[in-house]
Amino acid sequence: MKRLYLVGGNTELRVGGGANISISNLEIELDKLGYDVKVVGANYVEGLAYSFARLRHISFSPLTSFKITKLYRNWADAIMLFNYFYKTTRGIVKIKSKDTDSLVVNNGHWCLDSDIIVVRFCMRSYLRCLKDANLYKKLFKYLDLKMFIILWIERSMLKRKSVRKIVTLSKDSLNSLLSEYPEVKEKTVVIPNGVDKENFRFSPMERARFRDELGIKNHETVALFIAGNVYRKNLGIILEVILSSELANRLRWIILIKAEESQMVERLSKYKNVIVKYWAGKPSAYYNASDFLIFPTIYDTGAKVVLEALANGLYCIVSKNSSVGEFINANEGVVVNGNDSLSYTTEIRKFLISNKSQNHNHGEGRNVLSWTDVANMYNHLIKEMNDE
Repeated sequence: MKRLYLVGGNTELRVGGGANISISNLEIELDKLGYDVKVVGANYVEGLAYSFARLRHISFSPLTSFKITKLYRNWADAIMLFNYFYKTTRGIVKIKSKDTDSLVVNNGHWCLDSDIIVVRFCMRSYLRCLKDANLYKKLFKYLDLKMFIILWIERSMLKRKSVRKIVTLSKDSLNSLLSEYPEVKEKTVVIPNGVDKENFRFSPMERARFRDELGIKNHETVALFIAGNVYRKNLGIILEVILSSELANRLRWIILIKAEESQMVERLSKYKNVIVKYWAGKPSAYYNASDFLIFPTIYDTGAKVVLEALANGLYCIVSKNSSVGEFINANEGVVVNGNDSLSYTTEIRKFLISNKSQNHNHGEGRNVLSWTDVANMYNHLIKEMNDE
């Protein structure tokens, strides 16, 4: 069986962003199918992964204000990203020169000479969504070195002749990608994110235990918001909804953020009825404790947290830019077209009136795939490529 090199994410992490989750689960599932899987990641684990450069967490959001600290971080991130791109590309070239029968799957990271690219972020699409929401400030674009580096790398990756297949995570993200790069249409396929359905399953006992631990009463309705990037995930709208006079006393809130954005903890903690936690090692506990997920993201290619919430039986109120509308059945949630707090407040009001709260039986994500399903789709794709 052909050897596969999976590039991207951190093989040490089993939680967090889509790249980390998928690199861990695909490695396990593809190994079951007989593939010899090697991981190429930002962190090195002896015997398990190759690493050619380190890459800390960076925000993909463009420069939004002229402050020396932000400008410095923007340029520092740009240089670090280019260094990672250059060194990882050289590493991939060396791997392919020594292992000529291998197949390199770039799982949403930054390097050239992969056979398959998984698009987990498209800068052009993100900028378009920012413009549609009147959030993009052209004034600072000429100072935004990080944006230019990302756009250059993105264009170089997608248009590379050596790329045989480009994977998108949903039909929506496929259409979004092709609107920016129509020339790659013949190479594109859809393989969604998967979910560990054994881990993300509603448990009444877990719900009662964890709500008691958090100090949430049985009768209280809880809204959940999860963000790995508070700007792109649209925390601003969440704050407006929290302050809404109509909902102020009707909801408790759980907000999960990453440790990299710890500066938000003090700001969020001052709001009444808000519980702020760092991204959990077991996020399913927070899905169990909540009554609905609100996800007003400005841009995503296939929002993982929404798929997990659906599998956990949680009602989901999500942005049209989450790119997961096709996975939401009737009664499982709603896709919001507007990019304003009133649009989300209206849908929350409908949810409360319908008396769906505290009922984790909205369909349990019937359209959401397991990681076994996803691995089988990759297996089918690889076999097709071998037959070409």
